[in-house]
Amino acid sequence: MSYNEIAKLNVPVGVTCIDLEPTKRTRIAAGFNDGSIVLYDILIKNDSAEFKEIKRDNIEEHYYSINSLSWSPDGTKIVSGNSDGGIQIWNAETLEIISTLRDGNINVSSVAWSPDSTRIVSGSTVYVGDSDRSGHVVIWDAATYKIIKTLGEGDEEPNTNILTVSWRPNGEWNKGEPYNGMEWIESSGDDGIIYSWGVGDETGEGLLSYVEGNDSNIKCMCMAFNAEGTRIAYGLSNGELFSQNPETGDNIVNMKGHTSSVNSLCWSRNGNVIVSGSSDNSVRVWNAADGSQKNILNGHDNEVTSVAISYDNNYIFSAGLDKTIRVWVKSIQIAKQQFTKKYTEDIINRTLRKRAYRPEGFFGEEDPGGIEFQAAKKRWNLRNKSDGGKKRKGKTNKKKHTKKRKTKKTISCTVRRFKSLL
Repeated sequence: MSYNEIAKLNVPVGVTCIDLEPTKRTRIAAGFNDGSIVLYDILIKNDSAEFKEIKRDNIEEHYYSINSLSWSPDGTKIVSGNSDGGIQIWNAETLEIISTLRDGNINVSSVAWSPDSTRIVSGSTVYVGDSDRSGHVVIWDAATYKIIKTLGEGDEEPNTNILTVSWRPNGEWNKGEPYNGMEWIESSGDDGIIYSWGVGDETGEGLLSYVEGNDSNIKCMCMAFNAEGTRIAYGLSNGELFSQNPETGDNIVNMKGHTSSVNSLCWSRNGNVIVSGSSDNSVRVWNAADGSQKNILNGHDNEVTSVAISYDNNYIFSAGLDKTIRVWVKSIQIAKQQFTKKYTEDIINRTLRKRAYRPEGFFGEEDPGGIEFQAAKKRWNLRNKSDGGKKRKGKTNKKKHTKKRKTKKTISCTVRRFKSLL
């Protein structure tokens, strides 16, 4: 299966992150390295697409890059993390700032929503003392805009810059409820360690486990759970990509092909496909079950920073430092659309050729109707002299003479004459 590029949006600056509205609409939020955020509606028709700008943030001057943004699962808000340490919550319809959150951060690298859209988790770098830096994973209340908890505060707190965070969905596998009454957050730092945090368990928030790689120079740059929360995928700085069971770490599936850092990844809604974007300028599509590479999407001229996949799994969206946002479609989808179009045209043509009683305007304003309909209409016009004044053939005002027929029958009649009374 291959993918074809059907649209490309050129923008003035590099695109750092994108996220799709979590509904069936193809509305996309994009963050840029100049600090701006823009909402686009992507109008897809057959084998082409068009970007329509809906809203642009109302901040007059931007100074810091948008590092991460995430659309709330209920579709009402967007959260963004900036390189100046700020976390903004936006109204998803008006793109106006609802609130700005700060906790002494100097850089917010990643943000994510809880499955119920009531909380936000952020991964950031903060100052400890005068110059030392430390990583913070913080849970925020999305209604009061206050800190609920800083994960691992104390001895368990990561002592490194946080690169990415992800909140585990509550899928149908657990009837939409947190696993064992506990929600799950993952984070990773530039020391190469991946942390798993339990949120809301009986003992309180705490570190569940951590995975330390063999090489601290290899960092986890991105991570994503599938929609059911039964698998998690990690993208590494050396181009490696793998998925596993988040609870046991078993059933590892490796995906090899990227030659540089994996900056972004996402799952298809049905969990069958993983899409990744890399600093090698490529977007790759993987079979999530066995790790085989299904397709390479080439076209970006610089690092691919963010990828997303549509609700129906037919369209892939990618963005990069080459100042473009691109839309890709399955070639089989184009084939289906072309077949449907040709099949529909064939049906119409056969119907038009067929002597069917099709009323006028059946296929549109210019449709004169079927052959039988046109013939019936012509007969009606002739009978009602509504044919534009044309003389009716075979009809005259002369008395029609008929030849008398001889008959043996006697015909009797009565003739009456009336005199004028005048």
